[in-house]
Amino acid sequence: MWLPMLGMTALPHLGGLVGGYITRKQVKTWYTTLKKPSWRPPNAAFPVVWTCLYTGMGYGSYLVWKELGGFTEDALVPLGLYGLQLALNWSWTPIFFGAHKLKLALIEIVLLTGTVAATMVSWYPISRSATLLMAPYLSWLCLATSLNYCIWRDNSEEKEECIFNIDDKEGRSTSRAAKVDGCYRGYHPPNHVSKMSGANGKKGPSTGVMEWIGSACRFATDRNDFRRNLLVNLGLFAAGVWVARNLSDFDLMSPQPVT
Repeated sequence: MWLPMLGMTALPHLGGLVGGYITRKQVKTWYTTLKKPSWRPPNAAFPVVWTCLYTGMGYGSYLVWKELGGFTEDALVPLGLYGLQLALNWSWTPIFFGAHKLKLALIEIVLLTGTVAATMVSWYPISRSATLLMAPYLSWLCLATSLNYCIWRDNSEEKEECIFNIDDKEGRSTSRAAKVDGCYRGYHPPNHVSKMSGANGKKGPSTGVMEWIGSACRFATDRNDFRRNLLVNLGLFAAGVWVARNLSDFDLMSPQPVT
């Protein structure tokens, strides 16, 4: 039974890996231009939290699958709801970080939260341990829904364009369109350029060297972060499987013997 357990536990992580690929660049560019509430979790917490949540929900689905004897007729509703919420979970990242549709992402995550609650209700008569494994997931979704709402409320999806005059290498002034509140793929106002340049608008040799050193340091830091996060996530995945497997050996909701 190890193969079905590992397969169903690892299944949610497939969408997480694809979502992480989409999110990685957007977190450092577009996401930084958004107004966010002060209580938001740090960016480094998200991959760790989602590794734990994906492991818990995946193992919970295995417990339900095992209790129902596989993909039987009785498993249609509980595992069908689980598959629906998993599809909604995987869809949120491309909508929010890929398409930058804040309102649509908010509607989607509200539907996701409701589907997760319905999944837990359908799981409860089958496996209470599996239901408890979904509880942290539902709590985190409530937090994520509130965060999505605040970001949608405080940021307009249709940003007005302003015209900034940018001096080219020959000193000629040209007009370029850029988004207000900062644009991750556009141009910066002249006062930003003047901070990075000399009096004649050209970068000095010391500035170029410092930028090169800074880029090298950021590259090295990113690589180290990736390796460290990969090791941490693998460790959390293994620990989550071990904890969930031992948790399923007894029913936490049943009365305990009095000693």
